[in-house]
Amino acid sequence: MLEMLSIIITSGVISIILFQSLVIAPDINRVLSKEIASKFLRHIWPKFFIVMFVLCLINSVLMYFSLLIFSKEIFISLLNCGLMLFCFLITPTINRAKDQSNDRLWRYLHILTILITLVVLIFNVYLIL
Repeated sequence: MLEMLSIIITSGVISIILFQSLVIAPDINRVLSKEIASKFLRHIWPKFFIVMFVLCLINSVLMYFSLLIFSKEIFISLLNCGLMLFCFLITPTINRAKDQSNDRLWRYLHILTILITLVVLIFNVYLIL
């Protein structure tokens, strides 16, 4: 039972990342004005990172109680938690860099969050397989 719930949560993480990254974010930038898109993205991305953190944390707990041992899968799930929490924590720095026209720092941190989210996506696909 717990294993199935873990698979469902992992599938949810994969789905949310793909939907947010491939559908929501590009459409926002295409449909909304730059100012409104910026406000909306600043509002939605921290929530995205927190939701991913919480889901990965719940998944780690479910995996632990399902296996009753610490395994590489639990380690990967906890790593996912840490990566999403890191993205959440650097979001204010990303926003500040954009506000201060520090394009180099903004670009670096933005790409970093994209790469981290991609790693979390890959890790979750691994957990399903």
